[in-house]
Amino acid sequence: MTTRSGCASCLPLIRSGRRFRYLTAMLITCFVSATQLARAQDDAAVNDAYELAEQGLSAFNSGHFGEALDKYTRAFSIVKLPALAVHMARADVKLGRFVAAADLYQAATQLGDGVGEASVQARARSEAQVERAALLLRIPKMLIRVLGVDPKSVTVQVDGATFPPESYESGWLVDPGTHKVTANDGNQQQEQMAAMIEGEARELRFAFEASPKPMTAGQAVQPEKPAEGGPSTMRTAAWVGFGVGGAGLLFWGTTGLVALSKSNHFKSLHCGQPGQQLCDPNETNSYNTWKTLSGVGFYTGAAGLLTGAVLYFAEPRQKRARDSVAHVLPWLGVGSAGVEGQF
Repeated sequence: MTTRSGCASCLPLIRSGRRFRYLTAMLITCFVSATQLARAQDDAAVNDAYELAEQGLSAFNSGHFGEALDKYTRAFSIVKLPALAVHMARADVKLGRFVAAADLYQAATQLGDGVGEASVQARARSEAQVERAALLLRIPKMLIRVLGVDPKSVTVQVDGATFPPESYESGWLVDPGTHKVTANDGNQQQEQMAAMIEGEARELRFAFEASPKPMTAGQAVQPEKPAEGGPSTMRTAAWVGFGVGGAGLLFWGTTGLVALSKSNHFKSLHCGQPGQQLCDPNETNSYNTWKTLSGVGFYTGAAGLLTGAVLYFAEPRQKRARDSVAHVLPWLGVGSAGVEGQF
């Protein structure tokens, strides 16, 4: 206001036709006054920014991170300095606002020195790069899997913010904590609550029913054909169990015969028993190996047969009755074992 009144006083001189030199001197005086006033206002604003920054640092050191963020933000609105952006990011981290902090660290690396000291701002940019890289490892990532319909037709929102469809598979960074995730596909809507922890990558699945295609004129409705009878999953698993059991018993019988043969060999040499001489270590190790294999074969075979029997008899009776033509019978002989069946 003072500058405008000073310049306005020059107008009567122009109209009165005073000498040009005197007019020039007055104009220069008006310009210098305006420049000095603007500079004084800028200096005052910068001083306010530095004072706010000091208050923010004091609040941060006292553990009042919300107040510190407010002071830093007000100072940053006056002067855009890398150091202020770094301080704001650190306060955001303390408040659990990891995503906002990462953005501020990124902004700090791209800001110039401004009115700040060059060495201080350069150090702030370097610290921003290091701290952002460490923070990115802590930020949870949410992935979306849409089933049944085209993912592009589904709108996903996280706490009210739209999840970009191009990030469904690559993931979207979110803050630690519980988030409300909604997915909409026309009249179908689903909602999940996701509790995300630091460093976690979690996939949320939304399954929708595809809308039926409209029938064309003259298209008849074909009745669904009943599914042909076939072996159920449970019965198939039972057969597999019988097969494993038979193979295990066969393996047990074979290895058991070898182990028994080696045991008789030791008895014929009169070694290995209390008061007798020691047997050949190589022969002893071989015997122990065959005995262990025999035990593994026996327990595997027994477990397979037991599992197969449980699965077979757990199948509904009606299903077994329809497929009664199929049967599996285990058999066991001297030194051999197996299963036979008709399917």
